[in-house]
Amino acid sequence: MKTKLSNKYLFLIDEDSSQEKKIDENLIFNDIRYISLWPGDLRSFYLKNNHSGKIAGICRFYCENYIARSPYKAPFASIFLFEDIEFSIIRSFIRLIVKYLKQQKIKKIYLKHYPNFYSFLNAEKLLTALLFERFEITKTDINHYLKISDNTFESSVHHMQRRRINKCIRLNYNFTVHSNNEIKYLFKKICEFRRQKNIPVNITPREIEKLASMFPDHYKFFSISDKERIIATTCIVKVNSETLYNFLPASDEEYKTSSPMVFLIKNIYEYAQKNHFQFLDLGISSINNRPQYTLINFKERIGGITGVKFTFEKNV
Repeated sequence: MKTKLSNKYLFLIDEDSSQEKKIDENLIFNDIRYISLWPGDLRSFYLKNNHSGKIAGICRFYCENYIARSPYKAPFASIFLFEDIEFSIIRSFIRLIVKYLKQQKIKKIYLKHYPNFYSFLNAEKLLTALLFERFEITKTDINHYLKISDNTFESSVHHMQRRRINKCIRLNYNFTVHSNNEIKYLFKKICEFRRQKNIPVNITPREIEKLASMFPDHYKFFSISDKERIIATTCIVKVNSETLYNFLPASDEEYKTSSPMVFLIKNIYEYAQKNHFQFLDLGISSINNRPQYTLINFKERIGGITGVKFTFEKNV
């Protein structure tokens, strides 16, 4: 199905993902292979720039029990735009998505949106267009990210965190980028550390192993160890060529006073510098929609820039 939105743009519904090869850069969470890991009825919507022949926008939905979700299982997905697009075109794109889903007997649409820094060009226009099309914000999470620059990590952190970094250096803690054959052990450590603090783990061992196997360049585990003992670890997701996402960070409560997580973030920041990334997404700081003030303070003290992450819903 094709609908002309203007002389420049076309609206496409493409269920066999034949347009995927035309996308130069995408969010990993919108990748057709990622979504196909879970069984269900997949719907893909594209905004095509006829002048360049490239895909200018995309949204995928997992449809089940009269509900359309973007994403089904991921930190975020929603509508993603790859170039600066007029407000009227963005709104028409949203309107046609809703119209098609309604024709497919969908009763409710969920959009777990991404923080604004993922799409500076269109962020405000897209959020405004969603509200104009009667999407309601049903959840608001505080989110933080680091801007990767040529400056050292220590130059933007609180003096207390600099002292903790120096302590980790004095104690000869080691930073490691792990191979994917260590996933089972590292994921087990994450679960163990999170249980110590009553923090949930919202992915299963089988799911994380599948993702790392299918996307070995996008899912990597990093750790800090005291000799042979891992004391802090996380999974870092390459969301796209610009952004790394800090997924499932966890640290050993017994090492709380030396704060190895700060040292881990410092080393990931330097990894991002060496590999030419622009952002490190530190994720949300809430559980069940309740702000975690200790975590918010921690992220701000390591130079985290504050933003928001919305979840939208619409009855159709």
